[in-house]
Amino acid sequence: MDTIGSRIKKARKAAGLKQYELAHRLGMTSQSGVSNWERDITEPLRHNVLALAEVLSVHPAWIEYGIAVPETDTGKVESERNEQ
Repeated sequence: MDTIGSRIKKARKAAGLKQYELAHRLGMTSQSGVSNWERDITEPLRHNVLALAEVLSVHPAWIEYGIAVPETDTGKVESERNEQ
């Protein structure tokens, strides 16, 4: 099932980061928040979605909704929606 948690986990792994590394880059004191997001126990607040998108080089809409977005003017290729 494609959930916000599964998308965060997929993007984190694609970036080659461990949960504690992502948490550190987000300024979190513990990896438990990242773990809770990935297991869909909690959802990140909007400011955390924006920070996740920046750190993981994906579009915030993809994290939140799984929406594919075109390449941006920064040259980063945005993540595509998982095939269902």
